Amino acid sequence: MNYEIKQQFITYNRPKTTLLPVGIVVHETATPGATAQSEYIYFNGGNRKASAHAFVDWMEIIQTIPWTEQAWHAGPTANEKYLGIELCRPSTHDPAKFQEVWNRGVWLFAWLFLNILKKDRVTRDNLMSHAEVSAKWHESDHADPVSYFAEYGKTVDGFRAEVQRKINEMKGETEMVIYKTLEDVPEWGRPVIQKLIGRGSIKGDGQGNITLSEDAVKILVILDREGVLK
Repeated sequence: MNYEIKQQFITYNRPKTTLLPVGIVVHETATPGATAQSEYIYFNGGNRKASAHAFVDWMEIIQTIPWTEQAWHAGPTANEKYLGIELCRPSTHDPAKFQEVWNRGVWLFAWLFLNILKKDRVTRDNLMSHAEVSAKWHESDHADPVSYFAEYGKTVDGFRAEVQRKINEMKGETEMVIYKTLEDVPEWGRPVIQKLIGRGSIKGDGQGNITLSEDAVKILVILDREGVLK
């Protein structure tokens, strides 16, 4: 399914500084019930000292700053390198609305990777959460969208994996997802793989590269749950 990206560029909170993006930061608005349109009105209504390239809710996607201009979304270093996309939060716990936000977010990120970044492989360096940006450059104390995703049983690693699948789908590919290092393995599989590396069952190339497919990680997790990997 494809979605429309509505362009409603803001006048305020837009530095109009050139951006050559190397990646995208995923955020959440932390304003329960505010739609993408509400966010556009707010950031276009005065000097807020913050902005984002687009807002995604359960009904639409609104682009507020051109992809070739910087936004003020995650601190100076990230602002100079990354697009910033805000995912809207329903007013109350609402799995149906969240899934619509998630689906639109995954689609938008995949579209941006292929059409703006000109990349077809998602990594921890080119798709970061605001929390990861804060931990890396210490220019912000925000930790989104970790708790928002967790409320619905989702993770940032899971988001990255879904974006990669959507990219593959858009390209008409069905190739396997490969995890080259332990850090690349999603959170749901990392403890099992770390355990197997620790006991020497997975050796890799001796330089930190393990090269496991997503299917292999899934099988190992299932075997561990069944008590086969003791």
